[in-house]
Amino acid sequence: MDELQERASSTNLAVGIGPHSPYGVCAELYGACVRLARERNVALGTHLAGSADEYEFVKYGSSTLGTLLREMMGWDQIPWQPTGVSPVKYLEQWDVFEVPNTVAVHCVQVSRDDIDILHKYDVGIVHCPKCSAKLGMGIAPLEMFRQRGSRVAIGTDSPASNNVMDMIDEMRTGLLLQRGVTTSVELNSAESFVRMATLGGAEVLKMEDSAGTLDVGKKADIVCVDLSHSRQIPTGDPYSAVVYTANQEDVRMTMIDGKILYQDGECPTLDRAAIEEQSDPIRSKLRS
Repeated sequence: MDELQERASSTNLAVGIGPHSPYGVCAELYGACVRLARERNVALGTHLAGSADEYEFVKYGSSTLGTLLREMMGWDQIPWQPTGVSPVKYLEQWDVFEVPNTVAVHCVQVSRDDIDILHKYDVGIVHCPKCSAKLGMGIAPLEMFRQRGSRVAIGTDSPASNNVMDMIDEMRTGLLLQRGVTTSVELNSAESFVRMATLGGAEVLKMEDSAGTLDVGKKADIVCVDLSHSRQIPTGDPYSAVVYTANQEDVRMTMIDGKILYQDGECPTLDRAAIEEQSDPIRSKLRS
């Protein structure tokens, strides 16, 4: 980890600890991750309370997920003792939320008591609506998180569970699902979802002092979106235009800390051919 932190020190990257989930990481390993994160003062991120299968596996010791994991991973000889508590309560018992900056991804299958625990420890929550819908996890209770004052951001999860890493599509899907499940327009505005995708992300990562908004003294992190298409004219509300009509193909430029990383289809800092050449053997290895 020393080498990773050294390599990241001169970049915009930060090193953290990422134990995958309560159903894939044993309690002892979570404990080791917590100790390392606190010793190094780095963030800890984990998937948490995504599906009902995960909930049942953690609490009761058996579920479709548990059977699948045992078959895929060869875990037949590894006993799993039911915890008797929810995934959120389970991680609380192992002091995972004691890490000053803990980020929990998903948090779909949560009760009011779980939400109270997450708020108590100021856990940052990453809502991944497309992944949750695609995998049949359910719909996260965003309004309950808002009522408790939790920090919430929009995320995509990974290509393994979400085909397209399109943050605009993520906002649109999330907004429509929330309006459908709450039957409320007022509680879920386009502006609120743009906020979760920008400043909300900075708040979850505890970077709001340097990123998330275009303010004097902050890093120049900018995404330029083309709203000149016929489907977007006239543009009365730019928030609505971005969320309801745009997609990743409308992004013209991205800038991080004043440095352009993408512009009009080109990534000046990346060698696409080299990346594809390196990724093919990795993909083959994973499939085999």
